[in-house]
Amino acid sequence: MEKGLISVIVPVYNTADYLHICLNSILSNTYKNLEVICVNDGSKDNSSQILRELAEKDSRVKIIEQENQGVSVARNNALDAANGEYISFVDSDDWLHPQYYEILLYLLEEKKSDIAVCQFKNCKEYAADFKAYDSLDTISYVRHNNASQINGDDRTNISRALYRAEVIGDIRFKEKLTLCEDVLFNVEVFFKNNLSGITVTKEKLYYYYQREDSAVHSLSNIAKLDSIDWYLSHIEEFKTDYSKKEVISEAIKSLLWLRFCCKYSYNKKELREIVKPRIEKCNRYLDLFGNKKRKVYGLMLAHPFVYKAFRIYQDKAILLTIYDLKHPHSIAENKNKKWRKLAYNFLSKL
Repeated sequence: MEKGLISVIVPVYNTADYLHICLNSILSNTYKNLEVICVNDGSKDNSSQILRELAEKDSRVKIIEQENQGVSVARNNALDAANGEYISFVDSDDWLHPQYYEILLYLLEEKKSDIAVCQFKNCKEYAADFKAYDSLDTISYVRHNNASQINGDDRTNISRALYRAEVIGDIRFKEKLTLCEDVLFNVEVFFKNNLSGITVTKEKLYYYYQREDSAVHSLSNIAKLDSIDWYLSHIEEFKTDYSKKEVISEAIKSLLWLRFCCKYSYNKKELREIVKPRIEKCNRYLDLFGNKKRKVYGLMLAHPFVYKAFRIYQDKAILLTIYDLKHPHSIAENKNKKWRKLAYNFLSKL
């Protein structure tokens, strides 16, 4: 383990169109003591060639070639090869703020934490309008003593966190999972260690590229079901209510989303037979949640139209807000319209 070295793990599968932007954003970061471990997961495009070209230009780039076995196997192979004192995960179609590692490492060391987490920005195209941080002392942050104090979204996203390698240790990704494998990884890291602290900044330093052919969008329904079933069958292995709550929450959200997306893939009877036994298992664990969340999850699991209404409501609220940002004058003119009032009320509670 090399002092001060950050091992950056980048699984690669058919992302040749995005690799230059991704890896250049890593290599050009202001913090230079990096090893960038790129695992080519049997790509069929020219990703391998691009990786070799970049490795020839910059010795910090290391390449692992493997047959297509999935992102979990790729990350695990990289973890086994990592030499760094710190670990970072980056998806090969995303990019980083130029001071990403400088800031997260500052939050780790200065705030004496084991994990530092930033926020992300969804993007549909590359943009380089980065905010410059002249003084790291001005960065806003919240330091938590344990994972149970952190917002769920900040606990479950591995791609915008910097870890001390020692807290990962021998923890690895579940290779049979194809959905939310990163969530379970973080649950284990957060709840199987006595962490000294977790620091979260509200600064958006990670840029997530939304594309329709991403792994989440292209997973088969069977693969999603397999992942949900894994969560439900292994939940008792987690010893604390906090960790069980994280696991069952992901299973519920995945199941709701799957039922919503599959309503045209199956007839009603088939879909009901697929979903019903899994809903029954989820219902057994609803008491882990507070009163409000328990009621919301219960309603959504029992009545598909509640979740459908939520999705429509959410989408319309977001669209209205985007419109108002582009047309500020419309806010005053339309502030009494029903949908606009609902939109702002909804978004204010997020």
